[in-house]
Amino acid sequence: MKLSVLIPMYNAEKYIGNCLGTLIHQDIDTDDYEIIVLDDGSSDKGADVVRSLSRNSSNIVLHHQENAGFTATRNRLMKLAKGDYIYKIDSDDYLTHNSLGTLLEIAIQNDLDVLGFESFDTEKMDMYRPRWEKEIPEIEICSGPEYWAKANNPRLGVNWYLLKRSFIDKNNVTFEMGSNPFSDTPFTLRVFTAAKKFAFVPMDVHRYLQVPTSAMNNSSSSHLRKMVEYHKGLVHQLQNMSSELSMKNDPIYDGIIDSMKFWSDINVYFMLKKYLRLNVPITRIDSTLKDLKSIKAYPMTSFKGEKSFSKSHKLVTYLFNHKYLYYLALYPLRFVLNRNLIRFQN
Repeated sequence: MKLSVLIPMYNAEKYIGNCLGTLIHQDIDTDDYEIIVLDDGSSDKGADVVRSLSRNSSNIVLHHQENAGFTATRNRLMKLAKGDYIYKIDSDDYLTHNSLGTLLEIAIQNDLDVLGFESFDTEKMDMYRPRWEKEIPEIEICSGPEYWAKANNPRLGVNWYLLKRSFIDKNNVTFEMGSNPFSDTPFTLRVFTAAKKFAFVPMDVHRYLQVPTSAMNNSSSSHLRKMVEYHKGLVHQLQNMSSELSMKNDPIYDGIIDSMKFWSDINVYFMLKKYLRLNVPITRIDSTLKDLKSIKAYPMTSFKGEKSFSKSHKLVTYLFNHKYLYYLALYPLRFVLNRNLIRFQN
C-alpha cells in the first residue's frame, strides 16, 4: 500500500460526497491507496453517503467511534493507516482531479519525509481542474528547519503536506491538546523540526472550502468562550515548544522558533478580538494577560512589521498591546460590535 488518505468526519453529510468523489478521481491504481473515513459520532447521514460510494470503490473504508474530538480522531486515523505515505484531508475540503499520483511519485522517487504543495481557498465545490502545468520544475530538497528558515511563515495545516508514515512513527509525532481544533499547528511544527528531506511543488492540489456555517465562523457567546480557551491553550503549547527548541542552541531552528512566536502572537491577537464580543469582566481579561505575560507571550512582539496585514491591523495591534488603552476602549467597542454597527471578524 503506497498511500493512506485519512478523513476525520463529523456531521459532514453535505460535503463528504464531494470530497470522496475527488479522491476517487485520481491518477493512482485503486490497489495502491486506501481512503479511510473515521466518523466521530456524527448525528447526520454522512456515513450513509460514505457507504454508498464504497460499494463501487473498494478502497474506501469507513470506521465509527463515539465522539472523541479532534485529537483522538486524528491519532486513531494514523494508527489505522497502512500506506507508506499518509495524507489527511478535512471532510469539507477536496482535491483537484488526477493530482495525488503525481505527488506520490515525487515523494517516493525522492524518498521524502514531507512533500508540500499549494492550496486554493474557494467557496465553490467544483474547482476540479488544476491550474498547474503537468511539467513540474526540478524540486529542491532540504531539511524541514532549512525550509522554515527561508519560507515566509508557511501554512501550518496538515492538509497541505504528504507525510512518510515511517518518518512520523520514528519521531513519535502525534496530535496533542485534547479537543483543541488548533492541534494541527504543533503537529506540523514538530514534523518540520524533525524532517530531514522536504520538498515543495507549485501544484495547487488542495481546495480549502470556505464554509460560512463552519465552527470557525460561529459567533455565539458559548462558542467564542471555547475559542478563547483554545487560543490560550495553543499559546501555552507554542511557548513551551519554542523554549524546548531554544535550549538546543542551534541556529538551524531559528526560523521555526520565529514562526512559533509569530503564531503565538496571532492567537493572542484573535483571543483579544473575541474578548471584545464577550461579556467578560476586565478582571478576568487582566488575569489572562498576566498569565500570558508570565510566559512571555504578551505583549505581542512578532506580529508586526513585514508580517502585519494592514494599517488597521497595526492600529489594532497597538491597542491590544497596551492593555489599559484596550480596557478603556473595551465597553464602547462591545456596544457597537454587538449591535453590528461595525464589522470586526472573529
